[in-house]
Amino acid sequence: MPHRLLRLLTGAALGLGLVALGGAAHADEPLDLAGRSVVDTTGKAGDLAPVTAAIQALQQRAGISLAVVYVANFDDTDADEDSAWADKAATASDLTGDKDILLAVAIDQRQFLVSASSRSGLSDRQLTQAEDSDLRPALEQDDWTGAAVAYALAVGDLATGTSTGSVAAAHPLGFDWAGAAPWLAPLGVLVVAAIIWLVISLRLRYLRRQQAR
Repeated sequence: MPHRLLRLLTGAALGLGLVALGGAAHADEPLDLAGRSVVDTTGKAGDLAPVTAAIQALQQRAGISLAVVYVANFDDTDADEDSAWADKAATASDLTGDKDILLAVAIDQRQFLVSASSRSGLSDRQLTQAEDSDLRPALEQDDWTGAAVAYALAVGDLATGTSTGSVAAAHPLGFDWAGAAPWLAPLGVLVVAAIIWLVISLRLRYLRRQQAR
């Protein structure tokens, strides 16, 4: 199943500073969530109950299954392997369906990764909008659980076309050309057909007038 993988940094300068001071950080291997919707391997995320409730609400609203995992650090060998962490965790956890999204947050490393199917019904732009508008600001405040709740709300709003409080829905970035792409070709055909019909109609009308003279 093709997945969209996004590697974004939160507080990158701070994260690099911590590595410089403390040496190489321990890297957590991608893990199997074993059917759990929320997993915190660090004990630092906080109260997970709101995250669980937000995940359940998203499932009911949009039919999207969101799983959230908190670890200390992702694999730190190189960027390409880092970007595959969420995909590996999703595969190990059997979260590879069209409506499955896995959000992974590395608390000590201050990074997050998202793995989502390209057939989720949300465009890459919409997913990025939910991340930039709702997920990232909370992560930058070290609100680990609040970030996941905000992200679930934004994904639900964008998937259903409703606005229930997310920043992404309240302040859209503009027209989603990527999401509209499947409709552009048929629309273009209709526009061309209408122009041709108009030209032919005008030509026939002109000929009739000429014959009537």
